[in-house]
Amino acid sequence: MGAALKRYDRYWEEVTHLAKTDPLPPVAAGFAIVQALSCVIVDQRFDPASIDLRREDEDDPTDFDTAVWAETAEAGGFPADENADADRRRSFWLWWLDQAASPTLDGSTMLEL
Repeated sequence: MGAALKRYDRYWEEVTHLAKTDPLPPVAAGFAIVQALSCVIVDQRFDPASIDLRREDEDDPTDFDTAVWAETAEAGGFPADENADADRRRSFWLWWLDQAASPTLDGSTMLEL
């Protein structure tokens, strides 16, 4: 597990460096990949006691999970970004709920489109 954590740290550093100069969609895709690796290594921890409601979410990229980074990459920006594609974001979340999440819920599809 030590080698995997070292790779995670290196990849996180590389994507963070890219975030300073590269456009958001590829950077978001990079963060989605690194967060997925994190989930494989240590799972995603949710600690509601650690949430600081006064802090802006976008201040720390680790606040977003794999799905949020993936949908940001797919839509071309965050929800507040006027240039982001809301239809692509909606399609991503419909796919996520129907294909990615529902098999873990009950083994069948969730959405009837």
